[in-house]
Amino acid sequence: MKDGFNTRDVFFAAVLKYLGYPLLRIEVLDQRTTEWGFDIASEDAAILREQYDSADGLALSSAKSFVRAYLDLVRQQKEMRRNGQVSWSSPAWINGQTSSGRKVS
Repeated sequence: MKDGFNTRDVFFAAVLKYLGYPLLRIEVLDQRTTEWGFDIASEDAAILREQYDSADGLALSSAKSFVRAYLDLVRQQKEMRRNGQVSWSSPAWINGQTSSGRKVS
């Protein structure tokens, strides 16, 4: 079961996006802090975070794809700030669906 995972680290958020975990929401908390919410089991995210923080780091197979994921997150964050928005939710999240389309009751 995916209980979701939130991070305030844009680079780790980019890792999750790069790995294909759906972005569910974005919250701009203040001028310097943004929180990204993903559809991933928190235990799985904790394991990935542990690997990411390790001395060897988390191996990525495509730097270009990672940079694209990072730039997508930053672009969306800048667009939100420019429009005066403090939060964004994916259509699936708003409709109460998991990333696979299953309704959450």
